Amino acid sequence: MSSPDFRLIFESTPGLYLVLDPDFRIVAVNDAYARATMTERGEIVGEEMFTIFPDNPDDATAEGVKNLRASLERVRRHRTTDVMPVQRYDIRRGDGGFEARFWSPTNVPVLAADGSLRFIVHRVEDVTDYLRLQRSDAAQQRTVAAQASAAARASRELKELNAELADLNHRLTELDTLKNQFFANVSHELRTPLTLILAPLEKLLAEIPSDDLHHQLVEVADRNARLLLAQVNDLLDASRLEAGRVDVDYADLDVTAHVRQATGFFATHATERGIDFRVVGNGRVRAQLDADHLNRIVVNVLSNAFKVTPPGGVVRCSVELGAGGARVVVEVADSGPGIPPDRREVVFERFRQLDGAPTRELPGTGLGLSIVRELVELMRGEVEVGDAPEGGALFRITLPVAAPPGTPVRHTTPVRPAALVRPVAQAAAPPGFAPRGDEPDDPARPAVLVIEDNPDLNELVCRTLADRYRVHAAFDGEEGLAMAHDLHPRLIVCDVMMPKLSGEDLIRRLRSDGEDSVPVLVMSARAEEGARMATLEAGANDYLAKPFSLTELRVRADNLVNSALLAERLHVAQLAADRDRIATDLHQRVIGSLFEVGMQLGGVRDLATGRVRDRIDTAITRVDAVIREIRATIFKV
Repeated sequence: MSSPDFRLIFESTPGLYLVLDPDFRIVAVNDAYARATMTERGEIVGEEMFTIFPDNPDDATAEGVKNLRASLERVRRHRTTDVMPVQRYDIRRGDGGFEARFWSPTNVPVLAADGSLRFIVHRVEDVTDYLRLQRSDAAQQRTVAAQASAAARASRELKELNAELADLNHRLTELDTLKNQFFANVSHELRTPLTLILAPLEKLLAEIPSDDLHHQLVEVADRNARLLLAQVNDLLDASRLEAGRVDVDYADLDVTAHVRQATGFFATHATERGIDFRVVGNGRVRAQLDADHLNRIVVNVLSNAFKVTPPGGVVRCSVELGAGGARVVVEVADSGPGIPPDRREVVFERFRQLDGAPTRELPGTGLGLSIVRELVELMRGEVEVGDAPEGGALFRITLPVAAPPGTPVRHTTPVRPAALVRPVAQAAAPPGFAPRGDEPDDPARPAVLVIEDNPDLNELVCRTLADRYRVHAAFDGEEGLAMAHDLHPRLIVCDVMMPKLSGEDLIRRLRSDGEDSVPVLVMSARAEEGARMATLEAGANDYLAKPFSLTELRVRADNLVNSALLAERLHVAQLAADRDRIATDLHQRVIGSLFEVGMQLGGVRDLATGRVRDRIDTAITRVDAVIREIRATIFKV
């Protein structure tokens, strides 16, 4: 049996086929295609596609070459089939003129064994007669051509947009991966210096007596370093969760005991703030869960509850076995403001905070609850938010009692201390800065008002300025505005993001209330140029970005106070100078008037005799005495 003649088969195929190399040169054409395009095989094979089949030069709207080239470029670039919409691509006749034709093209790549592009098969269907039957008159044909051209353009643009979107999606995915790696690397790098900060601070706290001022300063540093460590841990956990690098270490554990261990860290804080903290769950509830994940979930939800619960409020944490015994339920409820129904889903979004305005009252990064949901879902559980009987928000966490079938489970897990997972709850604002015995409240010293909602920073700034000024402290914008009106301080040092009234709004209120002379030094964690300009435009006199040097704080405060005092002294001196000038002018006018009176009396004296002349002499003597007295007064001044 002889081998089939594939070239003969190809050339005799009834469909319209043209074969191109990767440079769009014609390497083969079948008979049907040559007849349809009124060409000869020997004349076109070896020639460039668009040299043989150019656009109709008499048609200014012709886009056949442009559209076909774009399609072939996509096949060459992506090595995938490209189907084109109906195209108008006129064919050159033997007499040199062009005949209108409509085609439905498809371009198919032919790949080598190594995946490289060998050929492109250009297959078309001539739909000219069909279109002419559908649209017999010339106007309809022009409409169809315009529609076909528009469809071609739209298809081309859509394909190009899809290619751009695919490229952008790839770049976004790459950037997201880089972002997660960055957060993870930065978090790891920060944990080492934080460890080297916390360890010496812990040693100093143990060595310095608790009644020593240095002990208080070290305690502030330790507390805020631990806050920073908690935020670094949140960033690290969030990046690991997003990258899918967090596993579940299932163990058979007593959920009630583990929850009580996690809640124990909040007992002291609850007592200090007068919060009724209730932990409900006396019976043992056993489940196969990850102990570390469970502790993190409870600590994060309780931290959120304590942040929103006012002093004297209620926080409740309970553990129970769900109906049917297949799930364990952990609830955390509070008596805070609650969460509106339309906001109960967004609280679990990363970096999302319900109160993100400059006047927000609650600190945080917006990661705690998102970590809670991801850890719960990692253990195939659910977390829901609702209304608590105590009046605030209720977080209900439901977890399966049993691990997934086939998953290794360690038999027992004791309740381990979690000293490194110490929760950092919101600190209560102290009643105000109180000068020590060696810092007397001297009325002669200028008054300075410090408005900062962070109690530790407020105390630090007050103590830094207390050796030169009478310092008063406020912890939110509204309190600071009221104290500014009452105290009329020589300087106001304030934050930008504060509860109740932002720093920018406070400055605007001060300026609109006539407090134009009091200088305002803004200190803010927003170090970008736009934030600095916004506060200066609002009426601030100076801007200090956090973290800042205490020496720089003193120098800037001294400069503002001294400048204000100097301006006030210059104003007083100007008033005194104006007063003296007015008095001198007035005296000169009086002297001139008196001298004129004396001259007139002298003229009358020459005409008078007897007693009249004597009385005129007496009057002239008195006028001269008054002039001498006024002149003596002027020279004395």
